[in-house]
Amino acid sequence: MVILQTKLNSLNQPWEEDWEQANKLVSEDRVMWAISLFAPYKAAGRLDRIFPTLMHMGLEIIIEPLIRIFRVCIALGYVPIAWRTYRVAFVPKPGRIDYSQAKAFRPISLNSFL
Repeated sequence: MVILQTKLNSLNQPWEEDWEQANKLVSEDRVMWAISLFAPYKAAGRLDRIFPTLMHMGLEIIIEPLIRIFRVCIALGYVPIAWRTYRVAFVPKPGRIDYSQAKAFRPISLNSFL
């Protein structure tokens, strides 16, 4: 995993190196590959309500905007709050007698597919 340390110039703009790195990391092939890994009928994203099937079926339409969004996020070193927001549901583990302990539950995290 590549961790980028974004530097901002005096105008709070990313440096040219940041854009170059973003362009290297985010390509059409990589975005298409990542989206193809989503199982089509998983639950919708927490806030955006986007199902993986929608992304699969509309990939030709959304691929270019997604590439631009991902590159800007990398160049700026910023991940939108909606992508960092999770909803956690605690599902009881079967066969437990006592559910007063946290370990008697399995956490299921719901977040945005983007």
